[in-house]
Amino acid sequence: MLVSTHLVEDVAAACTDVVLIDAGRLVVQGVPGDLAAAAGDDTGAGDSAAERGYSAILRRHRETEAPDPAHRAAPVAIGPAPGRPAARAAPESAS
Repeated sequence: MLVSTHLVEDVAAACTDVVLIDAGRLVVQGVPGDLAAAAGDDTGAGDSAAERGYSAILRRHRETEAPDPAHRAAPVAIGPAPGRPAARAAPESAS
């Protein structure tokens, strides 16, 4: 399953893997806990450590890599929530 959202808390609560893509470039790939760890002592934007980590990662990326600070990014999460079975593909219809 692939989820694309700007709701970082949903990613942290429901997904097993996280990929952050900004302006078509891979910024970070890891697990939801990596977002919280990236926050460190950052007290910037965000109500949770995951949101602050997401903001800190994007800020660092945009300061060093991105030419246009006006573009937006969204975390992309892959995989079922822990303890939930993976979704199954729909069976192909007979032709």
